[in-house]
Amino acid sequence: MALQGGVIIIGSLLWDENNERPRWRTQRLNETAARPVAVPIRYGRFSDHRRAYTMVFSRLCYRHKQLGQGVIVPFSRPIESFNDLQQEVDSLGRAERLDSNWQWGAVGLLTRASCKCPANLLQQWTQYFRARSAHYEAFAGHTRSEQPTISRDGFLNLRWPLSGKDADRFDFLLATPTKARIEIQPRPRRYPNSTEIATFLPADKTNYFINNVLCGIRTQQDAAIWKIVARVQPRFAAKWPQIASLICEKDAI
Repeated sequence: MALQGGVIIIGSLLWDENNERPRWRTQRLNETAARPVAVPIRYGRFSDHRRAYTMVFSRLCYRHKQLGQGVIVPFSRPIESFNDLQQEVDSLGRAERLDSNWQWGAVGLLTRASCKCPANLLQQWTQYFRARSAHYEAFAGHTRSEQPTISRDGFLNLRWPLSGKDADRFDFLLATPTKARIEIQPRPRRYPNSTEIATFLPADKTNYFINNVLCGIRTQQDAAIWKIVARVQPRFAAKWPQIASLICEKDAI
């Protein structure tokens, strides 16, 4: 058995230079083989650390045909055993600042439908996942009208994001769904709107939205968010003249 895996990145894992992340990218990923991919993402989790909204997976993006763009990066080594898989998951968890008791976020597994993953590996994965996810907060989904993006067995409720000649390039993918959260509502019934997201951008010292756009991570809300920023905070927008053009390029694709 030699399985090729990768990770779906939808935020600061791709560009953050703090803590474990640069070392994780260098040691565990083949960064030169990264490629953009359509995924169901939106800004939906308020971060107390950044004081801004960060990215979440949302199955409503499928229903509303509003996919965003993330990045898939292959692991630098093939997976030949469950121990190999666990090493990748543990390394990803540390990069995401997850402890051994997953609550606000969790690592999930997505397998290609035609992949002949060994049954014992998948069983071991479910046992591993259940041992860490007893208190995971997002099993119920983000809003009342959508299903969760991860099952209680640890498998991602996402469509396989690759097609055509790239469809068989990976046997499995990992990703880290997080719990949606509006600033003043720990249990939101909806997602933040563009105005709510834009309000926090100028004060975010980590430039989460800016760095996402610069690195090719996009949502269907980006143009509306930036239009509001440019109107309300023109001096801040003037510091980043490339953002508007990058967003327009994405919309034109």
